[in-house]
Amino acid sequence: MEKAVLNYKCWLLRSPLYLNLSPKFSRCTINNTFYVSKRSLYTLQALGLQDFQKQRAKFQQQFPQNEADRFREALQEQIARSHNTLMLVFKQDLEKAIYLCRENEEDISLVKDLLLKFNAQNRKVRFGSFRFGAVLMRLLYELDRPDVALELMETPELSKLLSEVSTLQVFMGLLYKHELHSEVLDIQDNISTGRLTNGRYPRICVIIALASALKQGTEESLARGLALTEACVNTGRWPSRFYAIAGTIALQAGRPDTALQLLHNTAYASHLAIRNILLQAWCELGRLDQVMSLLRPVTANMRPGTLVHQSAVFPHTLDTIKAAVEQQNDAALKQDLARIERALLSSNCDGYLVRRTRDREQALVECVLSPLDMSEVFPGRNKWADNSSRTPHLERESLLDESG
Repeated sequence: MEKAVLNYKCWLLRSPLYLNLSPKFSRCTINNTFYVSKRSLYTLQALGLQDFQKQRAKFQQQFPQNEADRFREALQEQIARSHNTLMLVFKQDLEKAIYLCRENEEDISLVKDLLLKFNAQNRKVRFGSFRFGAVLMRLLYELDRPDVALELMETPELSKLLSEVSTLQVFMGLLYKHELHSEVLDIQDNISTGRLTNGRYPRICVIIALASALKQGTEESLARGLALTEACVNTGRWPSRFYAIAGTIALQAGRPDTALQLLHNTAYASHLAIRNILLQAWCELGRLDQVMSLLRPVTANMRPGTLVHQSAVFPHTLDTIKAAVEQQNDAALKQDLARIERALLSSNCDGYLVRRTRDREQALVECVLSPLDMSEVFPGRNKWADNSSRTPHLERESLLDESG
C-alpha cells in the first residue's frame, strides 16, 4: 500500500498539470527531489497564460455558442465582401475574435484575416492599449500551433505589431516547447541585430535562446550560445539563471576555462548549479586544490540526516572529482575527499539526487532548465521590463540560490 502511494506521488509530481499549477509548483520537491518539465522553460504565469485563460473563459461564458457563431459568420461575410480593399475592423471585434477562437482552422483563419485588416487600417495609429501581439501569441500557445505563429511572424505586414518583447517571449517559449531550437536562436539573432525590437538583449528572450542552445546540444548551437553569452555579459547585471545556463553551455562545449571566467567572480558562486559547474570546470583543468576549497565549506556545517539541496553535489560532479583524485594518487587528497563524501552521504544530499534523477549525468542540465518564474528574471521589477534599457535591482534568492 505504501509503495502504491509513493508511486502515485511520483506520477503526480511528474505530470504537466502539477508542474504548471503555479510558480510555486514549477520547482517540485518531494524529499528534496527535482522534477523538471521537459517541455517548457517559463511557467504559465510567467508567459501571461493564466490571466489569458481566465479572460478567455470569461468571454466564452459571456457569449453563448449560438451568439458566438453568429458573430463569426458576420465577420466572415464582411471579409468576403471587402476582398482586397480596406475593411473597418474595430478593436473590440478583433479582441472578441481572439478570445472566442476555437481549435479549428476556420476560427484561426478568421483571426489571421482580421489581424491583417486591422493592421492595414492602423499602421500608424493603434486605438486603445490592447496589446494584440502578446495576446495573439498566447492564443497560439494555448492552441499549440507553432506553425501558425511562425507564419504570422514571417508576414512582413505584421512585423511591427509582433515586435514587442512580451510577444517575442511567448513566441520563443512556444518554439522551445516544441523543440524548434534553431528557430529560437534565429529569432534571437534577429533581435540582437535590431530587426525585431529596439532592445537587442532582452533578458527574457536571451535566457530562452541560451536554453535552446543547451537543449539542442550540437557543436553549432553551443557555439551560438557562447557567442550570445559573450555579447550579453557586459550589458548589465544578469540573473543567476543566465550564468547557470551559460556556464553549462561552456562545459558542454569543452570550454571549462570559459565557464570559470564567466562564473568565478560572480555573486552566485554558492548557488547549487553554479557550484557544480565550478567544481566540474576546476576538475577538468586539473586544479584539485580549488575543487577541495569549494567542497570543504559545503560540508563544514552539515548535520547527519539533514535534507538541504543547497549543500548538494550532483552525482556526476562527484564521480568526476573522484576519478581525478584517483589519477593524482595522493593519499592525503583521497582521505580528504572520502571524509567529504561521507558527509554528503550522511546528509543524503548525494543520495537523493542519485535515486531521483533519471540520468545522473543530466542532473545539472535538468536543474538549469527547470521552469522559470518571472520574479527570478526580473526581481522587484515590471515583469515585461527590458534588460537593455535599465539596470535591474539586486537579485532575490532564486531557484539556483542556496536558500531553496
